[in-house]
Amino acid sequence: MKTLINEFSPFTVIAKCLNQLHNYKLLINSRNALARLDDDMLKDIGLTRAEAEEEAAKPFWKNELKKTIIKDDSKPSNKLAKLHSN
Repeated sequence: MKTLINEFSPFTVIAKCLNQLHNYKLLINSRNALARLDDDMLKDIGLTRAEAEEEAAKPFWKNELKKTIIKDDSKPSNKLAKLHSN
């Protein structure tokens, strides 16, 4: 069980901040990559140009991946999640 001291130690706070900055950078990179995909690539991942542009235009602090698929329960349920793993 975590203690209150460990959760708010300077090291823990700094580590959490660095982790969040890293996550923001990954999201920025993913959205930039999404914006560069051509229409055929977007079709392959099941997105329209409008959906891709909408996602790419979001600010980095917004992480709301809404579009889902129902093909295989063992795979990520979000099409855009695949972009974040690359």
